[in-house]
Amino acid sequence: MKSMKSCLIKLIVCLLALAYCFYASPNQITFDIVAISILSCRYFAVLCIEFLYSRLDKINYAV
Repeated sequence: MKSMKSCLIKLIVCLLALAYCFYASPNQITFDIVAISILSCRYFAVLCIEFLYSRLDKINYAV
């Protein structure tokens, strides 16, 4: 449970950073910044989803 919270917090921070990047300087955003931000958010999202599925599998096997 603790690792899931950590993963979700990282994902939220990543999304907030991306939103701030778009809000703060719309004329100075390069493709590299956007691509790196989206890929890092996607990486954390995939980790969270995999963690949730592994937890659900453990619960299903325990029942």
